[in-house]
Amino acid sequence: MVKIVIPNIYTTPYTVCDKSYCVQKEVTIPGEPGRQITVDELTLSLCVAAKGATATAWVTTEVNGVVVVLADWTEVEINYMPKSATPGFIAKDGESVVLKWNLKTSNSAIRAKMKDLTYSYTVKDIVEEVAECLVVVECENQEEADAIAQSLVDKGANVYTRKTI
Repeated sequence: MVKIVIPNIYTTPYTVCDKSYCVQKEVTIPGEPGRQITVDELTLSLCVAAKGATATAWVTTEVNGVVVVLADWTEVEINYMPKSATPGFIAKDGESVVLKWNLKTSNSAIRAKMKDLTYSYTVKDIVEEVAECLVVVECENQEEADAIAQSLVDKGANVYTRKTI
């Protein structure tokens, strides 16, 4: 698992998220063919600059043109409060993951603030499942069964022989 820390402080007076006003930070985890990215954990610390507002922070990604919220937090305290989420999001084979941290306040006179952004992810090789087929061959005797079994083993097949009574 890889953990990345983003050290800056982000603040906003926005109450409405037209266009991309609320996006404070964007990162891309590059995809690799034959591998999948799993977003394991997202964290940050969140607060408001003064009492009387609610800070809202959320992290999104996009899947097939649709925005997906991976984590969502709110806070009314003036001291930074740690927040975390374990979305378990898994990207498709070779697909990059773009994470966007958004922030808004409920009162434009009081800023929302976030810091200590982190994200953890794992990149795993895709294991292709091999389809198994069952072939039944009736033989006249055990020697014939052993010879066919050995020729199949030599070609990499898993062989099971059974003697009927």
